[in-house]
Amino acid sequence: PLALGYEQVNLFGVSYGTQLGMIILRENPTYVRSVILDSVLNPSAQMFADSAQNFYEALGNLEAACRSDLACRLAYPHLHETYEATYDRLAQQPEDFTVNGQTVTLTAGFFASRVRYTLADTSALNTIPAFITAIAERDYDVLESFVKGVFATEVQNLPNQALYIPMVCSDGAYHSSLEAIEAAQANYHEAYRVAGFYADSYRQCLAWGEIPPFDNTMPQSDIPTLLLSGH
Repeated sequence: PLALGYEQVNLFGVSYGTQLGMIILRENPTYVRSVILDSVLNPSAQMFADSAQNFYEALGNLEAACRSDLACRLAYPHLHETYEATYDRLAQQPEDFTVNGQTVTLTAGFFASRVRYTLADTSALNTIPAFITAIAERDYDVLESFVKGVFATEVQNLPNQALYIPMVCSDGAYHSSLEAIEAAQANYHEAYRVAGFYADSYRQCLAWGEIPPFDNTMPQSDIPTLLLSGH
């Protein structure tokens, strides 16, 4: 802030940005006037070990919200079961469909990742029940429109994996172990273990060599903070 000529700043962070915000709040509170956090990832989160549980509970929260609405409840009465059954079907036999003359294979992993990451997008959250049901019923018009969007995405707008993997490994892997991750995720259906941070992701971190230490201490502060989602 001092380099820009400001004595204090109002911090706003989304997802990984919330973790950065809390680290700034912990390390340099003098420069922080207020904080807004959306989709909280706190420094002490066990992002690998808790990944399957977080996915399962996020879908459960969405299902509970759906059940509170009569139209949604009647249209999508068994969201968890439908999601898991559809994942199992695709895991046993991936399915092909055509988009713009190109054959695209729908795999269980792709299906799970789309549901998982859409759960983190508050602007698209309400599309998930329809998306899951459409794939369950083999209505690929829904998926076709999504894949066309992927085809149209410029390469420079895609996630930078060279940046993403070291970031995840340095911040999330130091306080984890392969044994702890596998034990924490063992009781969850495979459909919740293949998307997000999971055992294979941790193995990628180990392949980088020694994982650097990471201070996961939560900030303690009376600076005004607004949580838009998460806890």
